[in-house]
Amino acid sequence: MVFETGVRYHCVHAPTLLAVAWVSTRRASGAIRAAGWLFVAGIPLFSGSLYILTFADARALRAITPFGGAVFILGRLLLGWGCLDPGDELPGGPCGSVVAGGESRCGLALRGIDPKGWRT
Repeated sequence: MVFETGVRYHCVHAPTLLAVAWVSTRRASGAIRAAGWLFVAGIPLFSGSLYILTFADARALRAITPFGGAVFILGRLLLGWGCLDPGDELPGGPCGSVVAGGESRCGLALRGIDPKGWRT
């Protein structure tokens, strides 16, 4: 049962990291970046401690598991806050609008490509 709980939370939060990566291309939010790092930390703290507890029977790691759960909760709250904040939307798609000189906000050179993505 302990191992199954670790796997369940691992399987839920690994795709959540993909969602955080996708959302971060559309919003310039420190809360979203922090949520991603919290999920990265929460997986080994929560699921990893449960895996070790199952296989090594390391009773001392029981105290780490609740910290991992708290990190997951904080990550979910920050992700929700970052998604609901209307002031941090990036205009013009994943990297924002094209600025003078043909570069996007994420630094990609877009010379020779019109706004619709067709080569000129």
